[in-house]
Amino acid sequence: MITFKKYVLLNEWTRELMPEIYAALEKYDDPMVGVHFTKGIPERYGEKKRVPHIGLNLHPFHQDPIGIYAFPKDYVLSGQLEANSSFTELTNYYIVKPSLKANILNLSKMTDEDAINILRQMGVDENEYKSADIYHKSGKMEAGHRFWGTLEKMRKKIYGDYDKNLSWNKLFKKTPYNVLYDEGGAIIHNNEPSQIVYLDSSAMEVLDQGKQDDPVNKVYSFFIENFPELRPQKTKDHWGAEFLKLHSKDGYTLKIYPPSYEQVKIQIYSTTDYDKHEEFQISLNNVDQSLISGLKNVISKMDMKPDKESEPPVHPVLESISKRFNIKLKKVKTGDWEIRQRYQDSDKDYVITFYIRQNKNKNEMYFILDKRPIKKDGYAPFDYTVRSMIEYKENVSPEELISSGLIKLIEQCKKLSEVSSFPSNYTYAMKTIEFLRKRVFGL
Repeated sequence: MITFKKYVLLNEWTRELMPEIYAALEKYDDPMVGVHFTKGIPERYGEKKRVPHIGLNLHPFHQDPIGIYAFPKDYVLSGQLEANSSFTELTNYYIVKPSLKANILNLSKMTDEDAINILRQMGVDENEYKSADIYHKSGKMEAGHRFWGTLEKMRKKIYGDYDKNLSWNKLFKKTPYNVLYDEGGAIIHNNEPSQIVYLDSSAMEVLDQGKQDDPVNKVYSFFIENFPELRPQKTKDHWGAEFLKLHSKDGYTLKIYPPSYEQVKIQIYSTTDYDKHEEFQISLNNVDQSLISGLKNVISKMDMKPDKESEPPVHPVLESISKRFNIKLKKVKTGDWEIRQRYQDSDKDYVITFYIRQNKNKNEMYFILDKRPIKKDGYAPFDYTVRSMIEYKENVSPEELISSGLIKLIEQCKKLSEVSSFPSNYTYAMKTIEFLRKRVFGL
């Protein structure tokens, strides 16, 4: 049985789900041929859409050398990428090999003499290599591991803690080597036992490139394939989070959110009565064919038909605001009610929406100000969403509620402006809230 976690990993290490990479690698006999995975770079500054790109990452999140990292062909073809699940997110790939300018240092075949000679070129005393306090994360102490452990210690001592990545490159610049090769000793990284690192892009030759399927689509397809009778739709919730909807003609909808922190969230709810719903947070290890059977069993037992007089009544506090300020109430997809007003932004490319929502089970009111571009495509640098919640007592007046809610929104704007890359967004938001206070509510 294929578990959900295994299903995600299939994206990387099986011939069935990455046939192009297997076929491309199998064209070459050279064991130094490898595959480099990358998420690409933004097509334009600030845009989410990315284009393929291969090059040195000058600001890596790890503390290894700055370089272009590739997995050797034998490592990939033997299925060992199973251990490297993070690469499911990197859909673009390049097939590469060393160029004529490459000078390769095979870390796996180093001798003590090799290591000491290279360290001398770097200006490191051989006694550092022989020191008892040298350590390698793998626990191994062969020549290559001791050499790497010595560099871990000395690069910090020579260049300080601030030069976490570049310190490696500065040391190797003093040697003739511009390519590092780990045949399987987990020397460079203990979770990636075999890899090739190009410290200089001129030392690498690109043989082929391509793109894998989006891994999130593969996750969704697992559920689509197991619910063929349902109509799939990719969509976003109010906060912009993407998820998959599977619609049934029988009055229910299945929601599947992309996996996060080894969990997948699944919701089943009636499209005619939102109070009838089920929600599950499932570990990836437990999402398999037996879960599909369980979900279908839950659906079969849910009464999806609306109860008589099931339309929820308008909450009296929300209704009092509507009547006092002559603002219409609107029913949302969940069946609940809200106050929702839309305003055209002055540049005509955005719409501002102001919501007031009632927590029907508590004395809580939610205020939301949302600015979004009218066109769904393209980059929108000045959109925002601000939310606040207030608690109130039973006899509070509509004026007090609105005033408190708008004050809370302004407080949220001030907090968000301190951490936002676009603080002016929240300056504009505060102006809009002031407009609502004076012109819409007359407070």
